[in-house]
Amino acid sequence: MITYHIMLHGGLSYCQPKGKESSPPPLMPAGPSSMTFVRVMGSLEWNYPWELSSSLYRIGDVRAMLESIVEHHGAEGISHPNKLEECGELVTHSNQCEAFIKPMCACSKGPVASAVVINRVQELFQNPVYQETQMDVEELDQMFWEGRRYKVEHYTGSKFNAMHIGDFVLMEGTENSPLEEATVV
Repeated sequence: MITYHIMLHGGLSYCQPKGKESSPPPLMPAGPSSMTFVRVMGSLEWNYPWELSSSLYRIGDVRAMLESIVEHHGAEGISHPNKLEECGELVTHSNQCEAFIKPMCACSKGPVASAVVINRVQELFQNPVYQETQMDVEELDQMFWEGRRYKVEHYTGSKFNAMHIGDFVLMEGTENSPLEEATVV
């Protein structure tokens, strides 16, 4: 097993960053809440074993990947999160890291996590995901301190066909801000 992808599940069929259909490969049960799949039978995020936003890896496999990136792309390959992910994918798909040659990956049986795309972290490469919801860190920080919160019911009560979600839905009004809830002794 290479990785456990927290955001992947059988209900995902669209790759938002690429704007393409991305149906899951055949999924095989692995316990009560997980599935396994042969990654090369999938495409896009279903064959993206070095995914850095919500996947679990063995520490030894991560060390092997970092060493392989530096060996094949130099220290520049790990100098920025965007380069780290890109160079890791190049190493993986070129079979340059033995730990990532394994065919199997795992994911959840159903949705447990998604990425609400509001803060663009992609700096080096074009990524057209949800330009209309893009916010900078200062805006998000301001909303947090104003007590604005996600409308969790919107996300848990909706079905999404992609890992990356463009809906940015907040509760009406505000909750107490973290400063108002803090107790100073």
